[in-house]
Amino acid sequence: MLAKDPADRYESVTELISDLEQFSADHLPDQTLTLPVGPGQTRNPAQENWASAPTEVQPVGAEFTVMAATDLQGNRKSGPANSRGLIWAGISCAAAILIGVLFWNGSDQNLKSASSDGAEQNNIPIPAQVNSSEAKQSQAEYAQKMQLPVSESVTLDIQGDDSQLELMLIPPGEFVMGDQAQSQTAADAPAHRVKLTRPYYISSTEITNQLFRSFVNETKYETDAERTGGFGMAGGGWGKSPDFSWKNLGDLPVRDQAPAVNISWNDAAAYCNWLSKKTGDVYRLPTEAEWEYACRAGSSTAWFFGPQADDMENYAWFLNNSQGRVYPTKQKRPNAYGLYDMYGNEWEWCQDFYDENYYTQSPSENPTGPKQGSERVQRGGGFQQSEDQLTSYQRGHGTPQSPSRGAFRIVREVKIN
Repeated sequence: MLAKDPADRYESVTELISDLEQFSADHLPDQTLTLPVGPGQTRNPAQENWASAPTEVQPVGAEFTVMAATDLQGNRKSGPANSRGLIWAGISCAAAILIGVLFWNGSDQNLKSASSDGAEQNNIPIPAQVNSSEAKQSQAEYAQKMQLPVSESVTLDIQGDDSQLELMLIPPGEFVMGDQAQSQTAADAPAHRVKLTRPYYISSTEITNQLFRSFVNETKYETDAERTGGFGMAGGGWGKSPDFSWKNLGDLPVRDQAPAVNISWNDAAAYCNWLSKKTGDVYRLPTEAEWEYACRAGSSTAWFFGPQADDMENYAWFLNNSQGRVYPTKQKRPNAYGLYDMYGNEWEWCQDFYDENYYTQSPSENPTGPKQGSERVQRGGGFQQSEDQLTSYQRGHGTPQSPSRGAFRIVREVKIN
């Protein structure tokens, strides 16, 4: 029933029932069902990591529920008759489920999920697919329906520092991810439909120097660039030096409201872990799919503002207008979801491991990237990229310890009762 290739699955319920009847004739009289639970298997799903990483991975919410073995044992009665009753009850449920699966797969045979979190079972409405002109209204309507604020400011309040983290609500929904023209590199294709089943909040800007400083001041954290060297401007150009880091960019001043740069994936993950422990909410880097969905804001063109890049200067600091440096956030126009600098200024880390061919095998529901890898995904482009490199689907990548081209924005998961 669960064969990866649809051609290997049962073609009809009749075939399934025939096999089940044969199984029951051969095995039922002498079989008793047990569900093995090995020692030490019980654990809290909320402590699971999204990927088996060589570097620290921030925690995420549970994606499944485990029934305790003691409950199963308590509900099981002795005797072969009861065993047969349990099995036939299971067979009936399996047949009913298969009927539903067959009908559902008729509309989308390839739709499968690696991380479905039961949005429909939790009564989380998923809005109809919207275009860019409808995105802002859909965002407001969804917020009202779910009784959630469209935007929320979180005061970090650390040693007199009243830094404000602004978050924007992103409704669940569907979109086409990747390069639809398939004219760029293989890593950006093929275009494929993706469904995100849960809402989330994402920071309206990249994490600024002021916000990052709050973390460092409280934890005394030392970034990868401070340990091994980072990048800064000297003599009109960028270069690497042991002295350069997020708090020293050489000739370029470090401004409170500019994005913190020279940030490695490790540093960004540490920031999220700190904020999660401090607030009791789950903060993490966005998945690549969450980033692109939030960036597109209902659009299906290469840029969220249209099919041509003529208007890029109104939305981004990039090669044509940056003079080779980063700028304070919120100086350009936001997208329809209220997110600034999704293009340009500096590349942003995502949660996912990077794999050039991942799109050919990515699940269509809540994709979280490959299970392992040596690099992490970056999105959005930076101040040194041209407009054709600042599309909604463009993918970058880097090693998790590298501060090169490193900035980030964060996601806060939504608690649904």
